[in-house]
Amino acid sequence: MAIDKKKRLKNKADKLWYHKHLKENCEICGKRANQVHHFFPKGHYAHLRHDEDNAISVCQGCHMKIHFTGSPEPIQILIKKRGEEWYNRLLEKSKERPKTLGVGHYEAIIEELS
Repeated sequence: MAIDKKKRLKNKADKLWYHKHLKENCEICGKRANQVHHFFPKGHYAHLRHDEDNAISVCQGCHMKIHFTGSPEPIQILIKKRGEEWYNRLLEKSKERPKTLGVGHYEAIIEELS
């Protein structure tokens, strides 16, 4: 029962995060954006899943480049556009690894994003 509630809350937080951070244009190439990419992958950095700094608006083409080509170019473009300060701040956040992200965490995220 608690797992179902946590999953529902995480899904709600995901939707709110997505809609808040989807911008009109791709931050890499400037085309129309239709996706929000996690700079640090949510599967490995769950605590950054809903972090504003970790949200990157991208078009489908750039998203595919990031995930499937291994090219460092999209990442280099993002760091150049957003700046070293942004990258270093996000890098430091990536090192903070909370042990669990429970129901309370997702309730707080939803409150913050609503």
